[in-house]
Amino acid sequence: MSSQTGPADGDLLRVHTLEWITKLRPHAHGQRRLKLEIPYSPELAEAVWLAAGGTILAGSACSPRWLRQQSHGGFHHAHANHGEGFCALHDVAIAIRRLQADGLIKKAMVVDTDVHHGNGTAHIFRNDDSVFTLSIHQEQNYPAYKPPSNLDLALEDASKTRNISRYFTGSRSSRSMNSIPIFFFMLAGDPLFFCSKTSSAPPSYKVPA
Repeated sequence: MSSQTGPADGDLLRVHTLEWITKLRPHAHGQRRLKLEIPYSPELAEAVWLAAGGTILAGSACSPRWLRQQSHGGFHHAHANHGEGFCALHDVAIAIRRLQADGLIKKAMVVDTDVHHGNGTAHIFRNDDSVFTLSIHQEQNYPAYKPPSNLDLALEDASKTRNISRYFTGSRSSRSMNSIPIFFFMLAGDPLFFCSKTSSAPPSYKVPA
């Protein structure tokens, strides 16, 4: 797989249903918008296919000494049989399944710091002990239905991110995480600077140069 191609159908089918993949293809007909909240287009389909391929490449290139970044991905609202919230294919889940199938990893941990709950991640891995899911998000925010992750840190409005550490200190969940051989996938699409009614960054925040 090159940087200009997406994953094979076999990679997609480890996570998504054939029906949903078929609906996303450019030659398919009918209503494909569903819960995506954006209009379907062939360009959208190509973009999410390429994003999944990029996440597989980034994960495959990781090592104990090197980190890899995929700037176009982290589609954590995508479910196995439909898309939600601008997310059509769950690239991180696809990459994890590919790395497991190739024997590169056995277990993984998805650390999601997006202000929105990773509902697709939680649902896809809900019965899978090989993947630990952690979502740090604003409770009173999208999506309305939030299936449980292995660990959810649901922050109230106006919570400060520096207070997150108190959820981990001495907790049963933190001890269970320490027992997992971890291959990290970290998602941070909509930044969790702090939780506000508008989910906006603090006025003093400046984008680093």
